[in-house]
Amino acid sequence: MKVEKLAGDIEGGVTLRLSGDSGLSCAGELRAALADALATARVLAVEAGAVTDADVSTVQLLCAAHKTAVKLGKGIELLGVSEAVGRVVRDAGFLRREGCMQGIERNCLWLGGGREWANGL
Repeated sequence: MKVEKLAGDIEGGVTLRLSGDSGLSCAGELRAALADALATARVLAVEAGAVTDADVSTVQLLCAAHKTAVKLGKGIELLGVSEAVGRVVRDAGFLRREGCMQGIERNCLWLGGGREWANGL
């Protein structure tokens, strides 16, 4: 897996661009990148449109990052999701119609709604 850390569009923001295989063998690297970004950024954006292979560990780590961001009062969003990640979200039952209980706004990374990556899942 390749993780690129880029300056975010929002002041104090960071974008992590993920590409390649992000399965269990890369979970430690993804966890460290997410933790580092959340420690330093006010807002974290994750671009996962170039991920070629994913599994439940990928989705669980993104959920954990969301939970951590909420606890820290920081923002987190997905800018794009590849077909591989979307398939795991759907097949493992993560796709939601309403937000999770973590945040005041009851938001969730996996809300289907109008997100273009959720179409067809």
